Amino acid sequence: MIGEKQPRRKVYYDGDIQYVCDAVHWSALDQTVWKVQKIVLNSDWTLDEIFETDGYDNPATDVTVVSALTFR
Repeated sequence: MIGEKQPRRKVYYDGDIQYVCDAVHWSALDQTVWKVQKIVLNSDWTLDEIFETDGYDNPATDVTVVSALTFR
């Protein structure tokens, strides 16, 4: 289905920003097969904005790597 998330999940936190990464099962974090959502939270931890990468073509190695990605 279009828009459906893949089963492998990794979440990183950076202050009031969450990065939710998903890919197919058994994907290594350094493989360029991840899609990443950047979720910006308000000061009361409610959702403010969501951005995401274009496709399943990014690494998800660590928070430094995912925060440097280009989001739309």
